[in-house]
Amino acid sequence: MKQLYTFMINGMTCHACEKLITMDLAEAGYATKSINHQSGELTIEIEPVDVDRVKQAIQQSKTYIVTDAYTVTDVKLAH
Repeated sequence: MKQLYTFMINGMTCHACEKLITMDLAEAGYATKSINHQSGELTIEIEPVDVDRVKQAIQQSKTYIVTDAYTVTDVKLAH
């Protein structure tokens, strides 16, 4: 069952960073719900088993670091 995950990302400083992360995730087959470089937050709807793959896609450039602190929201409750 898909859930909303909010990842905290260190290293995002501008809109170009947001775009690069969004493109990296799209290449890996994921679509972001929202991303904000000012807060360092990325929200994405994924299966729980995909958490590590999303982290790897974000960190592949070695520019951005995903902290281990993320929140999980059940998608059915969020709609």
